[in-house]
Amino acid sequence: MLSLSFIREHPDLVKEGARKKGETAPVDEILRLDAQRRETLTTIEQLKADNSRLAADIGALRRDPAAIERLAREELGLARPGETVFVIREEPSADHR
Repeated sequence: MLSLSFIREHPDLVKEGARKKGETAPVDEILRLDAQRRETLTTIEQLKADNSRLAADIGALRRDPAAIERLAREELGLARPGETVFVIREEPSADHR
C-alpha cells in the first residue's frame, strides 16, 4: 500500500504504475479527498484555538468584575452614570473618499 505522502509527491508515477498493472487508481479523487481532509483538519485546529480563547474569556467574565466592565465599555459602549463617552473616528484618507 502506498502512503498518502508518496501519492501526493508522485501522482503521475502512481498513475503510470497502476496503468502498467492494468488497474485503475483513482489518484485524482484520492488527492482531492486528501486536500479536503487537510483543509478540514486546519479548520478544526483554528476552531479549537477559538474555543480555548473563548473559554478563557468566559472564565475571566465569571470571576473578574473588571473584565465585565472592560467588555461593557469596549464592546457595548456603556458608561457609568455621570460619565460622558466620546467616540473618536478617523477621517478617511483622500485615497478612500
